[in-house]
Amino acid sequence: MRPLLILLSVTAILILCSGCSDDDPTAPLSTAREITTFRFLAADNAVLAVDVTAAIAGTEITAVVPEGTDLTALVATFSTTGETVRIGSTDQISGATANDFSSLVAYTVVAADASTGDYTVSVTELDSDKEITAFRFLAADNTALAVDVTATMVGTEIAAVVPDGTDLTALVATFTTTGETVRVGSIDQVSGVTVNDFSGPVTYTVVGADASTQDYGVTVTASTSMVWFGDYIIRNANDMAAISGYTEITGYLRVFSDLTNLDGLSSLTTIGGFLEVLGNDALVDLDGLSALTAVGSYVEIAGNDALQVISGLGNLATVPVSLSLGRNPSLTSLTGLERVTSLGSGAYDVGLEIWDNDALVNLTGLDNLVSVGGSVDIGHNDLLVSVAGLGNLATVGVELMVVNNPVLATLAHLTSLTSLPVLVVGTHYYGGNTSLVSVDIPALESVGSLIIENNFGLVDLAGLTALADIVDLHVYQNPVLTTFGFGATAATPLELTGFLEVYDNPLLEDLDGLDATTAMTGWVRLVDNASLATVAALDGLTTLGGYLQIGAVEYDGHPDLENLGFGALTTIGGHLTIADNDHTLLTSPAFGNLQTVAGSITVWGNANVRDMAGFANLTVVTGNLIIGENRELWDLSALDGVTSIEGALVIDTNDKLDALFGLGNVTTIQGNLEIRDNLELD
Repeated sequence: MRPLLILLSVTAILILCSGCSDDDPTAPLSTAREITTFRFLAADNAVLAVDVTAAIAGTEITAVVPEGTDLTALVATFSTTGETVRIGSTDQISGATANDFSSLVAYTVVAADASTGDYTVSVTELDSDKEITAFRFLAADNTALAVDVTATMVGTEIAAVVPDGTDLTALVATFTTTGETVRVGSIDQVSGVTVNDFSGPVTYTVVGADASTQDYGVTVTASTSMVWFGDYIIRNANDMAAISGYTEITGYLRVFSDLTNLDGLSSLTTIGGFLEVLGNDALVDLDGLSALTAVGSYVEIAGNDALQVISGLGNLATVPVSLSLGRNPSLTSLTGLERVTSLGSGAYDVGLEIWDNDALVNLTGLDNLVSVGGSVDIGHNDLLVSVAGLGNLATVGVELMVVNNPVLATLAHLTSLTSLPVLVVGTHYYGGNTSLVSVDIPALESVGSLIIENNFGLVDLAGLTALADIVDLHVYQNPVLTTFGFGATAATPLELTGFLEVYDNPLLEDLDGLDATTAMTGWVRLVDNASLATVAALDGLTTLGGYLQIGAVEYDGHPDLENLGFGALTTIGGHLTIADNDHTLLTSPAFGNLQTVAGSITVWGNANVRDMAGFANLTVVTGNLIIGENRELWDLSALDGVTSIEGALVIDTNDKLDALFGLGNVTTIQGNLEIRDNLELD
């Protein structure tokens, strides 16, 4: 009995000792700090219909949820080998803590030994897009086809027409899709590879990334009419004979030949691409195109020396891109374009181009044209008297340019235009309109940029009676222009808000019509306007975002301009230059409120300037201060408020200047100091 008790006691001691070994304080703490699973359960997230299990790759955790899921308050369920899990300083409870997963979230796992491991969690939404965006049969993939065939798509219906006699039982489609996969029945489709039987309707099923689907019905028919698949070029009578009788050309049609007529095209109703009739020296009319109703791109009729009329286009109604009529010296009329109501925008943003048609008198024929998405360019038409025919044109998307039409006398027929992004009447490069006396577009209320150049007969701009808003105004080399005078009947006074540039208009006397201008974001440049006597129209201007230049050292100034005005102007955002203005005075109130010039000040070559009274409120010159060749200048005392010049100070060749009173408070000149050739200055 006693040995048994001894054995039991020893066994108990051994058991106790083995249990105590696990609590050994010298044993190392665990370093385990992994996230082993990560999920978003529908039970914890009302925004989810199904559970979402994330993928874990190293320390990157990614989850994909259905499109439209609110990511800002998702609850994650996770398992970890660590002691605790944190986001920032917040402890995370699996299945309980909500977080915003609309951007990357960093989880920190803390091990028992206090070491940490970081995991980055990314949650994205499944893409539900599942569209077929293009569908074609390419000749390269289909021996049954001689040309590519592009299907038309209306909603989820796709229709293609192939040449008569095409074997429809084994065609390969090339398509683009926004979905993840495309199937016909249970067979995955590979664009440009998979063969299908299209002798009956075929249903294509597009599967989105979120497993949603969209069906498309594809129908392929063989044409029973005369359809030319692809592009076609007519160079001679043989080419014309080969296309004769066809009703449709799916590509473009280019006619470049010695033909006298286009009668072989009398059955043609549709051109899928563009129409070009170019350089046909003997072609007199377009009567052979009388059945044509639509083109798929632009129409260009150019360089046809004998072409007199285009009435053969009388059924053409659809021109989605642009219409160009140019270098047709015998063309007398645009009759035949009455069904065209809108144009788009083509190469170089051109929508309508009427250019270099020497016999064209007016634009009658375009009477129903309402909108042009691109620019309207009318130029170099030697006999164009008016723009009659554009009376219904109400919208121009880019610009209206009227240049070098030597007998054009009026723009008054543009009665429906109320606004334009850009209006160009004459240019230095193309030339002006020598017979145009006034820019008369009676309903025009606003213009982004108004450019008036090289119009040798232009007297005023008074024909713009309704104009109330201009952003930028550029008036250049109009030799008999005497005044602006626009906006007389505008509902509100005209205001200029961008820049003003008036250069080399020798008879211009004033800037009348700009009286409501108070703030401009751009610059004012007035140079070489020999008769300019006043700029009083800008007396209300308070703020100028760019520079102010009145005259220029390298050009002629304004010999008749006396009082500069600008009495309300407080801020100039760039340089100020007053140069070569023989009678200009800077006495008050000129610049009487000017406080800031964010650039250099140059007063140079003004024969009658005697003092700087207009600059009495300046304290800092942020650039150079240059005063030179002002023969009557003797007094700088108005500059006595200036304490700092952040550029150079140049006082040069002012013959009557005998003292520098007015500069006594200048304590800093950061550039050069140059005082020279002032004859009476000691």
